[in-house]
Formats: sequence, structure tokens, C-alpha cells
Amino acid sequence: MNALSRCSHRLAILGSSLFCLSVWLHPVQAQTAEQIAEEAARERQRSETMMRTQNLKIPPRSRQTDATTQVQSEDLLSSSERKRLEPAAEDRQMYAAFLRQPDTGLFKLLSAENSGTVSVKDVAHTPLPLFGGGTYYSFTKRKHDLNDWAEIRLREGVLEAGFSNLTMGFVTMLGDVPLDALNLTSPGVSHLDAFVPAGNYDEANEQYRQSAAGFTLAGFIYKSSQPVMANQSYVLRSVRFGVTDQLVVLRVIRQQSDGTLTILWKRLKTAKAPVLKGIPKTNFLAGR
Repeated sequence: MNALSRCSHRLAILGSSLFCLSVWLHPVQAQTAEQIAEEAARERQRSETMMRTQNLKIPPRSRQTDATTQVQSEDLLSSSERKRLEPAAEDRQMYAAFLRQPDTGLFKLLSAENSGTVSVKDVAHTPLPLFGGGTYYSFTKRKHDLNDWAEIRLREGVLEAGFSNLTMGFVTMLGDVPLDALNLTSPGVSHLDAFVPAGNYDEANEQYRQSAAGFTLAGFIYKSSQPVMANQSYVLRSVRFGVTDQLVVLRVIRQQSDGTLTILWKRLKTAKAPVLKGIPKTNFLAGR
């Protein structure tokens, strides 16, 4: 076995101990117009089940009788409500050159503990009527919706990955490194680029157990969650089996006193994710 083969073999072994996986398996089908109302009710029930599982507070239903009922997509929020999800104008201006690059973006994550208060006068002290309260984000869809596409979330001062349906992921802190200085060969990033996701349930289940505990390798902590630190960069790997595989670097450029974050990001790689085989009828991995 030559040096390259030995290296690839070691990386494959390393990959089996890196990632967590969280699975709720259900088929994804195109909707007809007649199915939209029924699917909306099912989606609310599914979202509430996910939030209970993750020990999140379920938004009250008291507003269901008016126009500001809880919605599944930020596209359905009012303009004043959407302002809470928009980064500050000065941040966009400061990073304008970076944001002109392809596969880059800037977004906010609201703190769950403070998502019920706002600074816009006409909606002050009104809960954001969006499932997840603006604490979730999808780099793929560039939205804060709580659904299977969500790839990162903020919970109690921690950034988490690998929580959505049929998705595996983790986030690793890289330190105070500019995003422009990071690439696929950077320390802490290269291990994730070389990682090959498990193709069957048993291997993924073992990955889940090890990733939940976390471990250190070459000075980097590999885990499905990392504490929030301002002016620090992270790398995130999110594998939605059968759909997409994303490798993203991100940086917390602002942390407000209420816990809200502003995050700058850049996608380094995207690929088609493998289909996970051998999933039992329970659809759950160890630790859920």
C-alpha cells in the first residue's frame, strides 16, 4: 500500500468517527393544489414534534385566528417581521466586496430566548410568527425556515448541525481566521473534505454516538455542536442523504447583547449526497 492509499485509508477510518446523524424519514413528493392545505396542517404537527424532541418552546396558537398565524416560510412574513431577519446595512456595506463572490452570504440567527421581542415599533413585543423563530438557517435555500433543509441552528448560545430529517452534520471551530484565507486544504477543513459519509444505518449509528460526545484531533474539536464566539470562524459539513452534501465556512461577525448573531459564510464545496441504506422502521438513531 503506497503513502496515498494509506492516507486515504486512514481518512476513511477517521470519517467513521466524525459525524452525528439525526433521522426522521418520510417521502418527499410534489404537491398538487388540493394537497396544500392538508400538507400545511401536517407540517405544523411535524414541526411541533421536532421542537418537542429538541426541547424547544412551541409557539402559542393564540394568533391563528388572524392574519399573523404561525407560518412555515419566512416568505409569508410581513415586511416589518422580515426586517428582524435582515443583517444590518453597515454589515452588508463592510463585507460588500466579499459578498460579490459566488456562493457567499450574510444572515442573522435570532436567539430563541429573545425571539418574542422586537425593536420595530408596530410589532413590538409580538412573537415572530415563523416556526423556529428565526433560529434556523439553510445555506442551500438561504432561508430561516424550520424544515428538512435547515443546516444550522442557534440554541442556548451553541451552534448546532445535523438535526434535520435524514441529515448528518457537524460544526468545528477554526479560530480567528478570515474566510478568504480558508480553502479545502486548510487545517480543520481538509479532514472534512476527505470524509466519506457512511452508506448504511449501522455505521451511521456508531458515528452518531461518537460525534455526540465529540473528540479532539490535531487541535480541533470535532462535534455536532460548538459554542458561539464572536469574531471566530467555523467549518460546517451537512449531508442530507440522497439530496445534497454541503461544506461551508462561516464567521460570527456580530453578537448582540440579546444573543442574536450575524454570520458571514462561504460555500467551499457541494455534491450529491449518497442514499443511506438499511434504515429501520423507527427511523431514529441512538441518543434521540
